[in-house]
Amino acid sequence: MNKSNPNDTKFYQSVMLMVCFCFSAALISCNKESAPVDVGYDYFPAYEGKWMHYDVDSTVWDDFTSQTYYYHSQILEIIESAFIDGEGNHAFRIERYYRSSDTTEWIIKDVWFANIKPSSAEVVEENVRFIKLCFPVKNNYKWDGNALNFLNDENYIFKQVHEPLSIGNQFYDSTLTVEQSNNINLIEEDIRYENYAKHIGMIKKYIKKVTKNIAQPDVIISGVLVEYNLRNYGQ
Repeated sequence: MNKSNPNDTKFYQSVMLMVCFCFSAALISCNKESAPVDVGYDYFPAYEGKWMHYDVDSTVWDDFTSQTYYYHSQILEIIESAFIDGEGNHAFRIERYYRSSDTTEWIIKDVWFANIKPSSAEVVEENVRFIKLCFPVKNNYKWDGNALNFLNDENYIFKQVHEPLSIGNQFYDSTLTVEQSNNINLIEEDIRYENYAKHIGMIKKYIKKVTKNIAQPDVIISGVLVEYNLRNYGQ
């Protein structure tokens, strides 16, 4: 009768212990609930009845008259209805209203549409579709915001993701910035970005597109500066 080798026995025991350990670990893992992954959908919450009220300040440099004009107005955006589009994605009709002051009546300005897809949030503005956010959100991630329209390619990039932010007297504990353009040189500036707060949506929009005097770079010849700041929101 052949005798067993002690070394073989020890090896077999080691293997069995390892198998038992891995099996137990797998059982424990299966019994635990998987932690939900936060991909950033809460930065673009959309549902029927939601509204966003913005103060809008505009500056216009007119090269024809050499004058600078200042305007203040308000924009109210209301998600009038929700539906499933032809591709099976969640879609929303956004009615946008304008007024010049607190004492004037709201006048409908235009109608936009938004789509929430597994990998992106898109908005159709004046019949032009922009990819506003990409999911999951993460710092320094880049995408072409104009990939779905006829405009030139434009790299958007996430900045300060999940960071607190104060705008005026309002504090937001979790925000992100979408930098759409940051082009500054001797003759022009094209600076555009949007700030989003978790569970709220867009809280600020900044657009500055100006042409400067090349001999005096601090002097603006023509262009616009438009700034949206969230005043209130609700359902």
